[in-house]
Amino acid sequence: MALSSVAASAATARSFGWRLGAFIAGDTVRRGPLGEGLPTVEAHRNAPPLHQALALAEVGVDDVYVGDPALSDRSWSRLGTFVRDGVVVLDGTAAPGVHPAVLAGLAVPDRERPDAAEAMIRLEHSRERFADLPLPEAGGQPRPAGSVTVQLASAGRYRGEVAITLRDLPADDRVAVLGTVEGAVRPPGRPELSVRLAAPAPRPGDH
Repeated sequence: MALSSVAASAATARSFGWRLGAFIAGDTVRRGPLGEGLPTVEAHRNAPPLHQALALAEVGVDDVYVGDPALSDRSWSRLGTFVRDGVVVLDGTAAPGVHPAVLAGLAVPDRERPDAAEAMIRLEHSRERFADLPLPEAGGQPRPAGSVTVQLASAGRYRGEVAITLRDLPADDRVAVLGTVEGAVRPPGRPELSVRLAAPAPRPGDH
């Protein structure tokens, strides 16, 4: 089923005063016999569970159910954080060498700027939070979709602005990549975002 069809069903349900429920796919044990997940929206089949739930809520779904036997502990935790605190946690992996103070700053909840950019999510209060932190010395890295980036001193008044790319963007010497997040999408309604980047796995030969 397409998300647009769910939106139309939600509008019809509201006109009659009914509640509408829909399913998200699990991310561990999948329902048989095919084991491919059971979401209401076909495009959600391999999306993170929280992102599926947010998309359904945006089009008017009242109740969200898990259509498969299980979710991972992390997915339950992320759903719980959103329901309880209104915070969307974006998980990912840090680039090598990013200072711990920068990673800690990313985890502090912030919102998207109200003047939204089409290609990225820009965090509203990041300039003042990151401008004086030990940022990477060099930019110019590739920026595939899901990159967490920061503007460097060469960007002038934009120094410290953090963004999450929603599509592939060209490298920019004024912008450093801090890491990547999984399944980057723009959450509806400008909720608070917490970017949590884990340290990269050691490479062979590292000590």
